[in-house]
Amino acid sequence: MNKKSTEQPIPTPPTLHPLKTAICPSLTGTSKISYKIATDTSGNIHFQIIKNSATGHFSEEWIAYNDAKATLPIGPFSSVPLRTLYQNKSLNTPGFLLAALLNEGAVEKEAGKRLLFRACSDDAFLADVQKLMDAEIDTTDAADGVTSSGSNSKSVSGVSTTPKSHTSAKKATRGTARKGSTKAAKSLFPAS
Repeated sequence: MNKKSTEQPIPTPPTLHPLKTAICPSLTGTSKISYKIATDTSGNIHFQIIKNSATGHFSEEWIAYNDAKATLPIGPFSSVPLRTLYQNKSLNTPGFLLAALLNEGAVEKEAGKRLLFRACSDDAFLADVQKLMDAEIDTTDAADGVTSSGSNSKSVSGVSTTPKSHTSAKKATRGTARKGSTKAAKSLFPAS
């Protein structure tokens, strides 16, 4: 049985450079989620859910990391705000994306709440992605099922030596960096 959602065709994202495939537990801990992280030619980070070890359906749409961050409110949240990012309306996929963001350290659990989360500094995540982009050879870590590959001279949006800032004014432009910003590259998530 194919677990992928077949509601609508998956839109083709911009040209992406795969950086990493990883596995993490779902938010409820009832399954394992596999996901990919890639960057586009502008250095924007994208996530894709590729496998669920349980029977739940999901969408394989690529979601820009900046779009995901822009949908998350200040204060505690669940996966509900991430639903707006998906054309295919599987209720599982936003939770799977949130599990991936949690696994990458881009969000954290809300203290004392089982399925509520909070934004946190994503500096370590962005630095890890930058390291993957700077890697010159393919690497595989069989112990945890994580792979990364490639060499890429681009910089991750928000981490490059040429500072960039992000905009989320319109859904069509969210996830892109404005060029020429004089602000220092900083995380969009406030430190908790």
